[in-house]
Order: sequence, then C-alpha cells, then structure tokens
Amino acid sequence: MKKFFKQLFCKHEWKTSSNSLSIEDFNTHKNTVVSEIHKVCKKCGKQIVMAIALCLVCTLSFTSCTEQIRTRTFGGTMVIDVPNGYKVTSATWKETDLFYFMEPMEEGYTPNEKIFIESSSYGMLESKIIFKEKR
Repeated sequence: MKKFFKQLFCKHEWKTSSNSLSIEDFNTHKNTVVSEIHKVCKKCGKQIVMAIALCLVCTLSFTSCTEQIRTRTFGGTMVIDVPNGYKVTSATWKETDLFYFMEPMEEGYTPNEKIFIESSSYGMLESKIIFKEKR
C-alpha cells in the first residue's frame, strides 16, 4: 500500500516533507488520493469482487463439511480413535459415509494402528484413515 501511495505522490509530483510519506502529506492531498483510489477500484472492481466471491465460496465449501466428507472428497488423512476394548476388522466407504466393523478384543490381543487407504486411478486426492485401537 505504501508503494502505491509513493507512486501516486510521484505521479502527481507532490512535494513531501521527507523521503517517506507522513500523515501531514497524506492529509494535504487526501481528496486527490481518495479519487485516485476510486479510479483504480472502478477499473478492477469487478475482478476484485469476483476474487473475493471465489475465495468466500471456496472457504465456505471447505469449512462447511465434516472431516469425514473432506477426507473422502478432497483426500487427506483422518484419525479415528476406536473405543477402548474394541478392534477394527474392516472398513468401507458408501458415498461420503465411512463404515467400519468393530468387535471386542480377545484376551491377549495387542492393540494396533490400522490404516485404510483409498487408491484413486490418477493417484491424486487419495484418502487415508488411521484407526487407533487401545485397551
């Protein structure tokens, strides 16, 4: 922003009290500065509005869904803590829902960390679910 104002001051050959811009310099030429900013915004206003709208849509779409949906749709890793005393025997996706089969641990069973990986055809946006078992 400071660079913009420096270019603005140089463009109109305004005299400043020093090499850097001060509040007094800005106040002296406030109306011209505001009108120049308005011209710039008028020129690229539509692009700015579109960029802000795109950022807003992306942010809302990414934050409005659950971790499970984000993992399935966009890829990534999700960790599931299995309830104490249970082990995971299988897992599967049905659309955006994750189903996993659990059963009680046998006596002497050592809790493991099990990994469920999606393998996509292009190798992009692959999901990884880590099941952490505990006694």
